[in-house]
Amino acid sequence: MLSGGKAEDVKLGLKSGQSSYYGNYDATKNAFTQDADAGSKDVQYNGLFLDGTQAGNYVLVDTKGNVVYGKLKASATQITNPNGGTIYGKGTIDKRIIDTSAFTVKSGNSTAAPTKVYDGSSAYTLPSGSTLVQGTSSIADSGVVNG
Repeated sequence: MLSGGKAEDVKLGLKSGQSSYYGNYDATKNAFTQDADAGSKDVQYNGLFLDGTQAGNYVLVDTKGNVVYGKLKASATQITNPNGGTIYGKGTIDKRIIDTSAFTVKSGNSTAAPTKVYDGSSAYTLPSGSTLVQGTSSIADSGVVNG
C-alpha cells in the first residue's frame, strides 16, 4: 500500500506449521471437509498473517469483508489470532498421467501391461513374484513416481 506516495512495510505471511488443504467448504455452516480427490475443490489456507512495521495499520479480510487477521494498535480492540487467519479460495487437482506404455510388469519371462484404478492413493501392489520395469514415456511429466 501507499501512504503519502511511500511504500509501506506490510507482508503476507504463513505461520510455521500451518498449511492449506483441498476439500469442500460449506459457507452456510462455516464448515470445511478435507477431500484430496482430483477435481475442482475449495482450498482452505490456514495460518495467514500480516507482518511488517506498518502491519498494525491493516487487516486481512475474506471476500465477504470479514476480518480474519489484524494487528491493531494497543488503544483499539485486539483482533489478532495468534495462529493466523483462515481464508478460502478455489483450486484444481489434476490426475497425474500414468503412461502405461512407459513401464511393464514382469513375472518370470512374461510381461504384462500394469493396471490400477484411480482411487486417490499412490499404492500399487505388484502380483506376487513380479517386478516393475521402468521405461521411457513420450508424455512429459507423466509416469510412475517413486514414493
